[in-house]
Amino acid sequence: MFSSSLHNLLTEAVSEQPEILNNQSVEAYLEKIQKYSEIIRIDFNSTLIGVLSFYCNDINNIRSHITFIYIRKDFRGMGFAKSLVRSAIRVSTEKKFKKITIETRDYNKNALQLYQDLGFLISDKKSSTVHLHLDLNKNA
Repeated sequence: MFSSSLHNLLTEAVSEQPEILNNQSVEAYLEKIQKYSEIIRIDFNSTLIGVLSFYCNDINNIRSHITFIYIRKDFRGMGFAKSLVRSAIRVSTEKKFKKITIETRDYNKNALQLYQDLGFLISDKKSSTVHLHLDLNKNA
């Protein structure tokens, strides 16, 4: 089962971005990411302040996908999101994956800038969703 701190953080994230759940309950989404994804968390003074979830199990395409990233408002702009994404890149590289992908909304300019600063390139844009990828072979 999932921790109450992760549940609370996801509930906080959903209040800002309800589309995260894709018509699922918080509990169903947490169960799915805990069963199928890698979860990287950041704690500050024993309090969960950020989390990143990514699927690193597409062995046919050798591609990982960041599905969820959230930093509590009071801790944004301090480099925690960048640290989480770098950790996902490192784990994906260690597992010999060739590409890592992520999606964000076009209005989330800070996230777009962060991903592009880390080398992600825009792959596609559908409606308000921007799809980005990073070729891990170039990062090795």
